[in-house]
Amino acid sequence: MEVDWKKYQNDLDALKELWKAAHVDALTKLYNRYGMETWITQELEKKPKDIPAALLIIDVDNFKYVNDTFGHMIGDVLLIDIADTIREIFSEQYFCGRVGGDEYLIFSNDAEKDDIRTKAENLCKTIKLKYEEEHQDYGVSVSVGIAFSTEQRGNVYADLYKMADLALYQAKAEGKNCYVVFGESDRKVNKSDMKARKRGHVEQVGDSGFSTTKIMLDAAIDVINDNYDPRAAIEGVTKIIVDTFDVTRAYASCYTKDGMHIGKSYFYAQNDDKNIPPMLKMSAQEYREKYFNSDYIFFCTDIENTPEPIRSELKRMEVKTLLQVLIHKDGKVIGTLGINNCGYKRLWLQSEIETMHTIAKLLTGHIYRLQQESED
Repeated sequence: MEVDWKKYQNDLDALKELWKAAHVDALTKLYNRYGMETWITQELEKKPKDIPAALLIIDVDNFKYVNDTFGHMIGDVLLIDIADTIREIFSEQYFCGRVGGDEYLIFSNDAEKDDIRTKAENLCKTIKLKYEEEHQDYGVSVSVGIAFSTEQRGNVYADLYKMADLALYQAKAEGKNCYVVFGESDRKVNKSDMKARKRGHVEQVGDSGFSTTKIMLDAAIDVINDNYDPRAAIEGVTKIIVDTFDVTRAYASCYTKDGMHIGKSYFYAQNDDKNIPPMLKMSAQEYREKYFNSDYIFFCTDIENTPEPIRSELKRMEVKTLLQVLIHKDGKVIGTLGINNCGYKRLWLQSEIETMHTIAKLLTGHIYRLQQESED
């Protein structure tokens, strides 16, 4: 049906409603993604580069649990309630929006850094306390990623968003219910820091490789080094992958000694009913030639695009999105390391793919020992 644009020409109220529909989130009455991106882009273009702008990305922890357990109506109430709390804490000088299911943005082109840190910490504490006292079964909190623009970086929307998003990833990886500031420190995490951040304490990250994926690799290395037993090492590493990437399950498998089919597999899943073992009967050589690229990576964002028989196997396992890396030794494929996401289609960042590739290499010794224990 075509829109009759003529009726808007002389109707100011109709034009206002049209603008509102395009820029404002109907549920929370905050600005929507288009409204936020449009306004922030304009502000960054006219702002002097030597004056820092700030972007905060807020993500609701355990929101999926609320939706799945209590229903979407309660989920909507929660989103509205958090939007109201954001309005209360962040004054009119801040531009606030809801840009995804449970993701909010806050922007300011002239706010003081200390004021933003204080408000972010206050938001974490307020949400956590509120839902502990009023809704004990919800387990709701928020994680916040913060980015400040500099003269050299963050002066376009996409760049500033990427910085804040990286900080948010780390806040999630470090226990949730905290805020993380991008670009001000590259010191490593220690155990006392982790405990402090889980109480809402700030941690700052930098550009020198200190990121979610680096923390994940450090944790994976510790697990692998601390466990000679292949099963314990694999289960520990796959748990780290699931918790960090927030995916349905992660797993590592070894091929039998003759390479004709998968031998032993160990999984870690968010829910026990998602621990579905593989049944695909295909040799390591055939599997590599059909599905993997030259970097030993099988990347699939939509299983409907994969050929048989793997498509039927993935459907049986309820997979929506897949990322697999081959593990090889002395030129031969000996196993796989993989991630499955079942609830929705997920896009993989290059840094996440590279991290999986590195972890696969670290697991080579354990997979080889597992293979030697397997029966052909």
